[in-house]
Amino acid sequence: MKPFKSIVLSGALVACAASAAPTTPTPQPLSFRADAKVEVDSDGKLVKVEASPDLPEGVRRYIEQEVAKWTFKRNPREGETGNATSYINLGACAVPTPSGGYSMGLAFHGYGPRIAGGGPWKISPDLAHVASRFELESVVMVHFRVQPDGTAKFMSVEGMDGNRSAKAELERALVGWLRLLRFDPEQIGGHPVATQETLPMAFKQDGPMTKKDLLANALESPQCRQAAAAGQATAPGLRAAALDSVMEIKPAI
Repeated sequence: MKPFKSIVLSGALVACAASAAPTTPTPQPLSFRADAKVEVDSDGKLVKVEASPDLPEGVRRYIEQEVAKWTFKRNPREGETGNATSYINLGACAVPTPSGGYSMGLAFHGYGPRIAGGGPWKISPDLAHVASRFELESVVMVHFRVQPDGTAKFMSVEGMDGNRSAKAELERALVGWLRLLRFDPEQIGGHPVATQETLPMAFKQDGPMTKKDLLANALESPQCRQAAAAGQATAPGLRAAALDSVMEIKPAI
């Protein structure tokens, strides 16, 4: 697996919109997060794929059909036998077509354990405070291990070597933040296993919204699965890479 690389996949038409009357508002592009749970056997054959259950049926069916075309490989682990289960991190977009339907597209962002229930990464107030206090403007690599019980254990953080006091405070905040998170761990033979992950985190102080930011806002829709939760800060762009996943996945492009 090549970590941190996003691969954009173009999709076929999906009939998930009704015909529009002249008075009906013009359909807008939709952009949303999604994930898929996949299970493969010892030979790497796909046994099951389940898209996010809270997505519309047509979107789930599209995601499952596309993922079924991908190539999988089971990574052996000493003393562990049985089918392997992991979670694919996806981005999805639905663009209205003149015929009244939607043209779907997927973005593959990696795989491994996921935040419990498929929810978004939620930044703790303490971590946000440290970033603001030291006016962090840098990228760090956070190394941690997802345990079989779904908890996360901090291992180390790379970066910010030129600011020892800020790095020490950031490390303290990261340890506390990871203790709050819960994950759906990968599985082998129906039993949860540990997986080592690396999470790139880019810190940037608030500034004027860019054209890219405005476009991202325009693509959001209350009808789609949102990254935000009421009263909680979120980081929808966070993407961890599994370094010793139970499988390898190659999207069909």
